[in-house]
Amino acid sequence: DGRVSPSPSFATSFGDAISASSSSLFAPTLGFASNLSHTIIKEAQEDDVHSIDSVDTADTTVSITDEELALQGAPWAKEGMLCRKQYWESTGKRAKDKSWTDVFVVIQKGTLNMFTFGEMSAASRGGGVGGGNWLSNATPMGTVTLAHSLAHVLPPPGYNRSRPHCFVLTLSTDAVYFFQAGTEDLVNEWVSTCNYWAARTSKEPLQGGVSNMEYGWSKVEQMQSNPQPNNSVDNSDAYSDVFSVRSGRSKISKRSFDVLGSARSNYSPFAMEKIFINDWKAPIPSTVPSMHDEETQMEALQKQVTILKRELSAHDKIQVPMQNMYQPRSPNFMKAMGNWEAKSKYLLAEVFKYETYVDCLRDAMSLRMKKRGEKVLERALDSGAEGESFNGLSLRPSRRGLREETIQEAEEPLTPGPSSAFSQHTREHATNS
Repeated sequence: DGRVSPSPSFATSFGDAISASSSSLFAPTLGFASNLSHTIIKEAQEDDVHSIDSVDTADTTVSITDEELALQGAPWAKEGMLCRKQYWESTGKRAKDKSWTDVFVVIQKGTLNMFTFGEMSAASRGGGVGGGNWLSNATPMGTVTLAHSLAHVLPPPGYNRSRPHCFVLTLSTDAVYFFQAGTEDLVNEWVSTCNYWAARTSKEPLQGGVSNMEYGWSKVEQMQSNPQPNNSVDNSDAYSDVFSVRSGRSKISKRSFDVLGSARSNYSPFAMEKIFINDWKAPIPSTVPSMHDEETQMEALQKQVTILKRELSAHDKIQVPMQNMYQPRSPNFMKAMGNWEAKSKYLLAEVFKYETYVDCLRDAMSLRMKKRGEKVLERALDSGAEGESFNGLSLRPSRRGLREETIQEAEEPLTPGPSSAFSQHTREHATNS
């Protein structure tokens, strides 16, 4: 079905290794030229296997590798000149150098590599210009992993009026890069390539982890998971009475409030002011890349979207009960609300990110199936051209049982030349004499 793993392909035999190494002596190990050399080697291997196996079998399976797809460009691979500006290095840390720099960018197999070219690059490496390997003449300017990253196009007017065609790349470390391209179409291709490899290599977090840290809403979660029996005081009345008892308009007496506060201190704002609330922080994404194929990765991403939406819905439901557990504008009230808003923003961003992953992966899968269909058609046309028939007779020689036949021909009479005709006429004249 054309599915392949994101791991690169290598030679599988000693002879193939020799041919691969000899053909890649001057070929770079990154970019379009590398994908082209890998594709040529693999196609040669497939042709050899097909020429042997096609005698006895009619194998119609056609696969398309990552190297072949990379030759098609976005979203499987992309390379070209961009103007780069790093804005953030990490969370809350601005980049030291925020100037715009022209870099040669190569996106391939889940990484984004940046290079510059100049006189210092070749001299610093001690090599000369040329030789077929552009990496020897390039200076690395950084490599970033695209797992758990997200790229999006800057809406008009872009970064500013002088830089209208730009996109933003936010990494899992919260590092932020601005990139400027030449046209709007190029920006869209760069964004689709970044998000495709982010979707392909991002591994969903493990589920089921329980933390004993207090962020301000653990009491509400306990009450929701362990609801009180029917003969207990109603929760909504308890929330309202907590505030109305201080003004003398409560449905229950002050003595009942004291009993409620001592027996069920979860509802007491005074008791909640005594607890320590930690700062909520977003979980660290997995550093292990996903090794699934596209279909399996799609299922994992869709499942993660469902989990995130369910968690976001549950988090929204605890807002009002949590607010009623604290005194208004108290330190713990402000801290709990800050934690709630931080987690809410995180969940919303995660839902948007994983939905973007699903859309990009779905588009890439549809395009891959289209490219695979084109390859199947091309192979069918090639095989049909070799097996054309004339008046019902196949002109394609059979590989099986192919043997040479010798055609017996009759001895062809010699044609007399001028010298032989002159000698024959001389003999006839002598006989008559």
